[in-house]
Amino acid sequence: MKFTAHLTIFIFCLAFFSVQNTIAQTQISGRIANLDSKEYIPFVHVLPANKRIAPTVSNIEGYFTLHIPAGINATDSVRFSCIGYTPYSSSVSILALNPDINMERASADLGEVVITAVEDPAYAIMRKVLARRDQNNPESLNHFKFSAYNKANIDIERTDSIQADLAKTGFENAHFMMLESATEVVYKKPGKWNEKVLAGKMSGIKIPSISLVSNSFQPFTCYGNYLSVAGFDYLNPISPNSAARYKFTLRDSAQVEGEKVYIISFAPRKNAAEELMEGTLSISANSYALVNFLGKNTGEYTLMYFEIRQAYTKTDSLWFPHESNTTYSFPNEDMGSTIIASSSTFIKDANLQYIPKKGDFGIADIQTSALRKPVPDSMWTTIRDKPLSIEESNTYAVYDTLPTQILNSMNWFMNQSEALAQGRLNFGKVDFLLNHLAGFNQYEGFRLGAGLATSQKLVKWMSAEGYAAYGFKDEAWKYGGGLRFFIQPKRELELGLFYRSDVAEPGRMRFSKDIGYLQGGETIRNLFIRRMNPVEQYEAALTYRPARGLKLKTFFIREDRTLADADYFIDNVLSETNITSTSIGLELRYAPGESLMQTGRAFTAIKQSYPRMRFLINQALDNVFDGSTSFTQLQVEVEHEFKIRGVGTTRLFGNAGKVYGENVPYPYLYFGRGGEGQTDVGILSTGYFQTMDLYEFLNDEYFQTGFIHNFGSIFGIKKSWSKPELKMAYMAAIGNLSDSNATDIPFAYAKMTKPYLEGGLMIDNILRMSNTFYYSGYGVGVFYRHGAYEMPKFGDNLSFIFSFAISL
Repeated sequence: MKFTAHLTIFIFCLAFFSVQNTIAQTQISGRIANLDSKEYIPFVHVLPANKRIAPTVSNIEGYFTLHIPAGINATDSVRFSCIGYTPYSSSVSILALNPDINMERASADLGEVVITAVEDPAYAIMRKVLARRDQNNPESLNHFKFSAYNKANIDIERTDSIQADLAKTGFENAHFMMLESATEVVYKKPGKWNEKVLAGKMSGIKIPSISLVSNSFQPFTCYGNYLSVAGFDYLNPISPNSAARYKFTLRDSAQVEGEKVYIISFAPRKNAAEELMEGTLSISANSYALVNFLGKNTGEYTLMYFEIRQAYTKTDSLWFPHESNTTYSFPNEDMGSTIIASSSTFIKDANLQYIPKKGDFGIADIQTSALRKPVPDSMWTTIRDKPLSIEESNTYAVYDTLPTQILNSMNWFMNQSEALAQGRLNFGKVDFLLNHLAGFNQYEGFRLGAGLATSQKLVKWMSAEGYAAYGFKDEAWKYGGGLRFFIQPKRELELGLFYRSDVAEPGRMRFSKDIGYLQGGETIRNLFIRRMNPVEQYEAALTYRPARGLKLKTFFIREDRTLADADYFIDNVLSETNITSTSIGLELRYAPGESLMQTGRAFTAIKQSYPRMRFLINQALDNVFDGSTSFTQLQVEVEHEFKIRGVGTTRLFGNAGKVYGENVPYPYLYFGRGGEGQTDVGILSTGYFQTMDLYEFLNDEYFQTGFIHNFGSIFGIKKSWSKPELKMAYMAAIGNLSDSNATDIPFAYAKMTKPYLEGGLMIDNILRMSNTFYYSGYGVGVFYRHGAYEMPKFGDNLSFIFSFAISL
C-alpha cells in the first residue's frame, strides 16, 4: 500500500514538472480534426481565457499555434470554436501534454441564432464589405510579388475494406499521388500575372513536365463577382446584390491578429438559378476586409463536391492572401468510396511595394522551364514551411519501391503533356499527329488517316512531318507534309513550309484554330459540308507572338484548285474548271486577358478569355507563279461572353467579310453562314444560322451579328437526370453580290441584300447522364426564320436542333 502511494505521488510529480516545463516553452502547436472523419478543420478560433495569451485561428490544414508567456496558470482554459462544431474546452496544461484536438460535428439545429431584429446584423456588415471591396481587394494594388509553396495529393476515402485491400501494398499509409512546387509570382494591375516555377516534384516521376501553381484550383482572392472552380462559375457572396441570392447570419465574433472579426455564415436562398455556395466569412471589424473564406457547393445530385478555404494575413496594413486550400470529392458508387483531391498553397515573402522589372512579364503567365532541372531533396526541406506528414512522405517512398517497368510507363504518360499541347503523341524520336487520325463530313464521309513528325528528341530546332488520309465517300486519297523551324520558342516564332494535296470547301475563308465558343460551332458545322474542291497547295507561313494576347501569322500560298462540285452546277457546265491562285496574307488574333502556360515550346491556354478578335487579309496576285486571278479578301470575327448577375450568361458574336475585285472565282467569295445540314433535326452550331442552308446565299460582302443568352436553371428542377436551363438566341445578317462577280456562277444561289433574321429558344439539360465526374446534358431547341427571307409555308421556316452541355 505504501509502495502504491509513493508510486502515485512520483507519477503525479513527474507529470506536474513535465507540464511546468512545457508551459515554460514559448508555444504550443497542435492540429484540430473532425472526431468522426478525422478530416482536419480550418478556421477554428482558439480563444484562451487568459488575456495574456493571444487568440489564434487554425490554418487551412487545421494547424494552430499558441504563444504562451511565462507564468501562465496551467489550469487556465482554452476554448475552441467553429461554426458547425460543438465548442470544445481544455486547459493549458492538458494542451501542453496533448495539443491535438478532436471536435464533434454539431447537430443541425445547433448554432442556429434566433433573430429578433427585422434584419440580421450580418446584412449591414456585408453592405460595408461591398462598399470597401475594391480598396480591400489585393488585386486593386498596382503591383506586388510573393513566393509560394504548393502541394497536392490524390487519395480515396479509406473504408475498412479498402484498407484491407491496400494492406502490404505500401499505400495503406500513403496517398495515391503527391505533387509539390515552388513558384515566384509577380503581379501588375490590371490582371497581369507572371508565375515562374522554380522547382517541381511528383511521386514516381523523375522530371515532371507539369506543375502546380498558386491558383491551380481556385482564384487568388475571393473578391471577384464569380469564383471559378473546376471551370464553373459560382456567385461570390461578396458581390453586389448578393443578398438577393444568399442568406447571411452573424454567428460570432473573435480576435485574429489582434483585430476583432465578425464570423458570418452564408447559404443559398431557395430557387436561385445561379450556381451558389454555402460557408462562412470572417470579416475585419476595422476595415471590413476578408480575413477568412470557406465555401463549398451543395446539391443532392452533385457528382463533384468542393470546399475552398482561403486565409489572409496583415501585410502592410492590408489583409493579403496567406494560405489557401481546395478539396475535391468525387463519390464513386462502383468503388464504394470517394476519390479526394486536395491542393494547398502557402504564400510567403509578400512584397506589396515591389516594382516590376522589364523582364518580369513574358508572353506566358506561367513558365515551367525550370522543371527540366531536378531539385535535390535537401532543397525541398528549405522550401517547405512544415515537414511533410507521414502519409505524404510515405507516398514518395512507396513510388521509389515500384518496379522499374511501372515507373517507366508512368513517366512516359506524364511526359506526353507537352506533345499533347501541340496535338501530338510522342514515341521517342517520332510524334504521332493526332489531328490527322479521323474526321467526318458529308463530302468525304468518314476520313481516316495518320500523320508522323520528328520529335524534339531527334532535333530540337525543327520538325519534319507528313500525313495521308482516305475519304470513304469520295474514295480519294489526300496527303501532305512539311517542315517547321522553331526560331524563338519563347515568342512562338516559327517558320513553316508545307505541301498539301487535299480538299477545301469553296466560299469559305478559315481562321486558324482558336479556343473560343465559336470554334465549337465551327466543328459542328463542318460535319455538314457537302461541297469540296481538290486542291494542290504550297504554303510558307511565319507565326509570332509580339505581345500578350496577340498572335500574328503571315503566309504565302500558291494553289491549283479543281472545281469538282459539278453536281451542283446548272447543266454541269463551267467555262473554267481549274484555277491557279497565288496570294500573300496576314492573320491577326487578339485576346486581351488571355492566360497561357508555356511548357517547352508549347503554349497552352489556361482559361478562355473574352473578348476574342480575329482579322484576316488575303491578297491574290495575278501573273505571279502562274496566278490567274487578282482580288483582296478581308474578314473579321469577334466573340464575347459576360455574366449579368441574377440574369445569366450572354454570348455576343459578329462576323464580316468583303472581297475587292472583279470576276473573282466563286470559291473565293462567301457563302452565307448557314448551319442547316439538310437533316430533319440538326445540331446547334453556335455562330451559324440554324435555318439557313450552307450554300443558300452567295456574297462578296456581308455582315452578321447575334447573341445567345443562358438564363440558367430558372425552372427550379434539379434532379440527377434533369436540370433544364433556358436559352434564347437571335441572329441577323445582310450581304450583297456585285454584278461584276455574279456573271460566271455555275449554280443556283440567292443574294442576301435584305436582312436575314432568325430567333430561337432552347432548353438544355432536359435529360442528363452521369460520367463519373460530371453530367452530359442533352436538350432541344427550335429556331424560326422570318423577315425578308421567310418561306411561304410556316413549317419550312422552322428548324429543330439538339444541344449538348456539361454540368456538375
